[in-house]
Amino acid sequence: MDKKGFVGLIVVLGVLLVVGFFWFIGEKGFNEENVECVKVRTTCCPCNMGGKEKCVLASEVKEYEVNLSECPEDLVCLAVYSCEIESCGYIDGKCVAR
Repeated sequence: MDKKGFVGLIVVLGVLLVVGFFWFIGEKGFNEENVECVKVRTTCCPCNMGGKEKCVLASEVKEYEVNLSECPEDLVCLAVYSCEIESCGYIDGKCVAR
């Protein structure tokens, strides 16, 4: 194989590699439908007892659980229903309430 044929083969293989990569990302990789957002408690009291909640990435839940583990055991919560989030979704790069 001469030099031009070898360079042409490398270019074709490179193009196929790039096209395959973008196809893979589109089919299996990151897209907004694959991002999991969940509702978490952000205060020691749950939302059905006056506390607050928000939508976060599923990968961030542990951080909130660690913070809640520091809540005092003898905490008195208000009997006020403040739950507002029915479900969470990933929109414009953020987890938001739907």
